[in-house]
Amino acid sequence: MTATVDHGENIRSNKPRDLRWVALSAVIPTATLVPLVILCPALPFPGVNLNGQVYLDFVLPNHTGEMQALLIAAHAVSVFLFFLLLAAAYRRRSGDTATARSLMTGAMGCFLAMWAVVASIYLQIPLIGRGYPSFGSYPQDLKLITLCWNTANAILAFSAAPLVLAFGAVMFANRSCPLLPKFFGKWGALAVIVVNAGSLGCVFVYKGPWSVGAFFQFLVPMGFAYVWMLIVALALLRVQGAGVPTRWTWRGRVGVRGVTGSDQRRPGGGSRPGARG
Repeated sequence: MTATVDHGENIRSNKPRDLRWVALSAVIPTATLVPLVILCPALPFPGVNLNGQVYLDFVLPNHTGEMQALLIAAHAVSVFLFFLLLAAAYRRRSGDTATARSLMTGAMGCFLAMWAVVASIYLQIPLIGRGYPSFGSYPQDLKLITLCWNTANAILAFSAAPLVLAFGAVMFANRSCPLLPKFFGKWGALAVIVVNAGSLGCVFVYKGPWSVGAFFQFLVPMGFAYVWMLIVALALLRVQGAGVPTRWTWRGRVGVRGVTGSDQRRPGGGSRPGARG
């Protein structure tokens, strides 16, 4: 059985299984973020411009720094994977989203590169601290550690910029091809954009949990992004189990078995030309 809706679009050609992969990949960033926070010896984790010994005491016990560096890299890959699968889903459904898809994947490629640099710099702290037993005996040693911490956190904070571009691309792509529920594809994405863009104001805060890349400055904007991803995942998984709709419209969601409720109320039998049951 094949049904066509919205200008003769073949529903089966939309390959709705890819939405399940999009939904599942949206859960992975949170799954990697939780252990990243749990591994912290103390919360909130230190801000910038502190004595280097504070950072050594934070990352050296129980190989905390090494495990967190690996989780930072895995976390960045998982976020990149979600947007890559989302861009692929838009590509299968509409050719009008080419610009938005290019912006989405390009921005997340930049995001991935920035987080890879963050993980590499962050890893230097435990590597140097363990590699040289006498390290930290001189003030210059501790200043080097502070420099590493500040640099990693500054790059982490500025990674909000490509995230803003990626969510902006989602807004434009969803406008042309309503793959996601309209509220989350527009207003939810806009909320993430505003919060992450505002978080760049941390460059004017020099100490404390709201300083560059510090605890609240990191978790609040990223938290908005991950809550959005989880809600979208639940929405996609929910509709997958309810008939695998392929896209969201003003009249409701379009599924594999037929047409929306408003179509059923159309004069002349309730289905569009070309639909067969």
